[in-house]
Amino acid sequence: LRGRVKSLLKVNHDRFPGSQPISFDRSAFQLLENEDYFVSEKADGVRYIMLIAHEDRKSTVFMVDRLNNYHYIKEMQMHLQFHDPKSKNQHQTRRETLIDGEMVVERSGNQVRRRFLAFDIMVNSSIIVTHRSYSTRLGMLHQDIIKPYLETLKRDPAIAKRQPFTMEIKKVERSYGIKLVFSEMANLKHKSDGLIFTPVKQEYIPGTCAKLLKWKPPDANTADFKIQVTYSKDRKPFYKLLVAANGVHKYFTHLQLEPDVYAQWRAHPPDNRIAEFRFDPDWKVTVVEEGYAPITQQGGWRFQRFRNDKNTANDEAVVKQIIQCIRQGVTRQEFESHLDKIRAHWKAR
Repeated sequence: LRGRVKSLLKVNHDRFPGSQPISFDRSAFQLLENEDYFVSEKADGVRYIMLIAHEDRKSTVFMVDRLNNYHYIKEMQMHLQFHDPKSKNQHQTRRETLIDGEMVVERSGNQVRRRFLAFDIMVNSSIIVTHRSYSTRLGMLHQDIIKPYLETLKRDPAIAKRQPFTMEIKKVERSYGIKLVFSEMANLKHKSDGLIFTPVKQEYIPGTCAKLLKWKPPDANTADFKIQVTYSKDRKPFYKLLVAANGVHKYFTHLQLEPDVYAQWRAHPPDNRIAEFRFDPDWKVTVVEEGYAPITQQGGWRFQRFRNDKNTANDEAVVKQIIQCIRQGVTRQEFESHLDKIRAHWKAR
């Protein structure tokens, strides 16, 4: 399967092929003024690429996670045998298709609902479309995937009932519609922790894309590090945070833990695990190096959660940019103060 995806995308590596945004800082306002962007809420879900593969006259579905593992979704087989009223073969199935999106979970009482929010398409019926504009790809996603999918579910309630999750297009607005996105975020039933800005004319770029932007409130910016556990002569554990650099992991900073987390980690050391951390400017970190007196520094990273979906820390340059975003602290109010200028430039184009 990995070989088929590599062939479809014409890439020569086995890494997760999804596009990755960079953090939004104040210089990015210039991008929003000079170029047309779409904006959407940043769902705090699990990133997947959906592979629809033609197998034995059926369209079978696999979900590809960020570790580039492939998960077969048995219950999603039949609904992708799309009905095409223009086709003489009413049982025509699609060939390989790759859809980018995010799985979110909504809970209401004892009810749990999973939704796959599709926000891009990379390969459409075995034809690579990454070179097409984002607006064109969204049109393909709606017309060629979501519309026939919904028609199939409507036509056959038995299929609809078996679905392990629903699939829909993630809603986007023009970049000057930020206020509307913020207002809708307040009513979402899934977690959302920021905004995503995508250039309207941008091609799809696997890996880091310098024009794909993510924004979080200053106090919600996080970074993913690899944890390294070392021990003193008396077996006291110390924790370091590593970043990715040139294909390896290197030391970035020390980590000071809260007492309850320290107790948990001492019992179960998370050496080499990837975890998400939030920067706290008021957090005091004691740095201990063998042969030197301990020193205390102001400001440090605090543990949020383990990232079992990742095996690599953020790149060093990405972490430094995140720190810059935290220090700059672009707020929601600043976005709203730029809206008139962003709208005027969009209309002028």
